[in-house]
Amino acid sequence: MSIKYSLDMIGVEYKIWVPCDAMSDEVDELINASIAEAGGVTAVIGTGVWLNSSHDFVEEEVHILSFIGHNLDEGMMRLAHMLLEQGQEAVLLSIAGDGMLVTGEPEEANTDIKFSWRDSNVE
Repeated sequence: MSIKYSLDMIGVEYKIWVPCDAMSDEVDELINASIAEAGGVTAVIGTGVWLNSSHDFVEEEVHILSFIGHNLDEGMMRLAHMLLEQGQEAVLLSIAGDGMLVTGEPEEANTDIKFSWRDSNVE
């Protein structure tokens, strides 16, 4: 017996690490918007350990949110910007396996970043 199958490209993986204690109605709203845009999310609770600006180790529980889709960059940057506004020193993102650390003063955070090199229409 032979099984017929198909393989469809559904997008690239986007991940964002959100501290558990950073959850708020505003953060939930942005996460829900990304879930709606991507069609789903995989959420894992883990422990994040990093060095802060004073070079002290910080350990915290984090939600590791993984989305698969196209052009989710804007939603990820809105979420990162919101976390910076709420006092996060930095936000870790991963897009298609490329890690990015978003930092900056909240008023300087750029929510208009477009990753045009990931545009699916480019040949």
